[in-house]
Amino acid sequence: MPGRYKCNIDATFSNSLNRTGIGICIRESDGSFVLAKTVLHPCFLLVDVGEFDNVDLEMDSKLTVDTFLSNKNEMSEFGCIITSCRSYFNSLFSTSRVEFVR
Repeated sequence: MPGRYKCNIDATFSNSLNRTGIGICIRESDGSFVLAKTVLHPCFLLVDVGEFDNVDLEMDSKLTVDTFLSNKNEMSEFGCIITSCRSYFNSLFSTSRVEFVR
């Protein structure tokens, strides 16, 4: 959508090197590159763990994080989106958390 960023995240796993890698790429709405980062962890994780769990999600929107963590089901459009995200998050990220950061 114009005026928005897109963030792609993926993980890679190497049993032989005992490494797990995470790559992040952020692009403009037109597809042009903004920034990228890779991180290597000196441990091997199973794909289901590396892809879906043990993730701390940090957001700089206090309203979004507070609403997400409140477990209230607000009837606004924003509330419905947060309720849906919370449900999805709870089903896939059992040992992960959402936090507010400045």
